[in-house]
Amino acid sequence: MGTLDGRIVGTTKIEDHGSPAERFNLVIISEGYQDTAADLTQFANDAQTFVNSLFATPPFDTFRTAFNIYRIDVGSTDSGADDPLACGGSGAAPSTYFDASFCNNGIYRLLEVNVNTVLDVVNAEVPQWHQILVIVNSIIYGGSGGNIAVTSKAGSWINISLHELGHAAFSLADEYEYYEGCGIDTNRNNHPNTEPSEPNVTINTNRNTVKWADLILTSTSIPTTTNANCALCDPQASPVPTGTVGLFEGAHYYHCDAFRPEFNCMMRNYAPFCAVCRRKITEVLTPYLDDCEWEFGTIRCIENKDTGYCKCLRTEDQGYQGCDRYEDHGYNQCKSWSKSCSKWLPWPLSYLCKLFEWVCIAWVWISNIVCVVWIWISNIVCTLWIFVSYIVCIVWPGRWIRKWFCFRAKERVSLHG
Repeated sequence: MGTLDGRIVGTTKIEDHGSPAERFNLVIISEGYQDTAADLTQFANDAQTFVNSLFATPPFDTFRTAFNIYRIDVGSTDSGADDPLACGGSGAAPSTYFDASFCNNGIYRLLEVNVNTVLDVVNAEVPQWHQILVIVNSIIYGGSGGNIAVTSKAGSWINISLHELGHAAFSLADEYEYYEGCGIDTNRNNHPNTEPSEPNVTINTNRNTVKWADLILTSTSIPTTTNANCALCDPQASPVPTGTVGLFEGAHYYHCDAFRPEFNCMMRNYAPFCAVCRRKITEVLTPYLDDCEWEFGTIRCIENKDTGYCKCLRTEDQGYQGCDRYEDHGYNQCKSWSKSCSKWLPWPLSYLCKLFEWVCIAWVWISNIVCVVWIWISNIVCTLWIFVSYIVCIVWPGRWIRKWFCFRAKERVSLHG
């Protein structure tokens, strides 16, 4: 089986935003689609469905113009992928161009193809490619994300595709806490004492030096969750609101001693990409936006908005902590003064000291309320200011005028240079 079991039908550029030398070139290629008009039409529809979903998913929704996307139609003799008996499959072994198969490394869901054959085809058809996604025409759940991303067409296959692209294109790690499965693994209790290279998992529990320290609010506990039984996957629900960045134990295929940035993420359980993953994706794709798109496009507006909101929250947290410290210090100072006063004034004048203490404590209490209210109002003003600034950034007509001049300037340079 292999290249004798089908043919390369052709290549279509389905998303065109400029020269392939300047864009991130993603290639979508078919496997296990029969060489028939019906199957190849279905592949074209599947590829377009993926593209539509990709650009509806943050942060890709702000990077559409960074991409060129190509579809390579490859027809196979048969449909589907190998389904080995060894993993409880049907034993089916269809003849397909890239020899797709489930049950790699003893893991049923691990769907792989002949990478060398895929690379040969893509190098010939789209030599300036940056990443490849192989869509396998099978409804069995599976995928992989090594040098290239591979997905089946199981029910949640769009999320499988995004997850596997996270591996292949952006070097993101799996954030789930098992390898074979929860309740199956017997050798995944504790992560080795080696820091993972990927940006979204860590063994470091130091708030100040962890990879994503700048995204952790001072009010967030570190670690944020811990697994009480390292022989099992942690069953607890999230103790913090969605989107909270911290250190959640259970990641990188281990129950304990490895941590992920958020409780849920595309790299764990197909939730939206966490803040750390979004940042990595942004770092990779930003160079593929030209100066005009970066400076005047919505990317800058959104980035400033998100950064602003984070600063508002941090200022609020620090303010509340300052109020609390003032309150604690004030109460202690009031009591200290009262004790000193009682030592110098004879009874019954010493009762005046106690009265003074009560007045002092009331003053501290009122001051703390004023402090908290002031912080609360300041945060509302800060948040509203960020929101208004964001709206102005998005709709400001001058931005489009400047963008037009920028493009005109680039055209003049290209014509005379």
